[in-house]
Amino acid sequence: MEKSKYFIILFCICCFAFTAFAKKTKGKIAKTEISYVEEKPKDLGRPIRVLDEKYKLTIVKDAKSAATVAFVYASSILGKKHAEQDQPYSVQLLNDSIWAVEGAKHGLGNFIMLINKFTGQQTNFMHGK
Repeated sequence: MEKSKYFIILFCICCFAFTAFAKKTKGKIAKTEISYVEEKPKDLGRPIRVLDEKYKLTIVKDAKSAATVAFVYASSILGKKHAEQDQPYSVQLLNDSIWAVEGAKHGLGNFIMLINKFTGQQTNFMHGK
C-alpha cells in the first residue's frame, strides 16, 4: 500500500512537469516554407520497380506533397540547412507511380530523390557535385 502512494505522487509530479514543459515550448517550432516547380509527367517507356498494383491508396498525391516529403528526407540525410539551400525543388511524376524530386543546382551540388507515389517510400537517393 505504501509503494502505491509513492507511485501516485511520483506520477503526479511527472505529469505536472510535462505540462509545464509543454506550455513553455508551445508555438516555438519553426515552420519551413517549401518551394517547388512542377514539371510535366515523363514516361520512361519502362517500369521502375513497381510494387504499386496492390496499393489502392495514394499517399503522395501531388507535387507539393512530394516536395514536402523530399524536404523531410533531405533534411534528415543532408541537414536542414542544405535542404533549404537546394530549393526550389523540381518535381516530376514518372510512369504515374514515382515522384522524381531534384534540388536546385548550386556550388554544394544537388540531390535527386525518387519517391513512391503510393507508399511515400524513398526508393532512391543520389547526390552529386
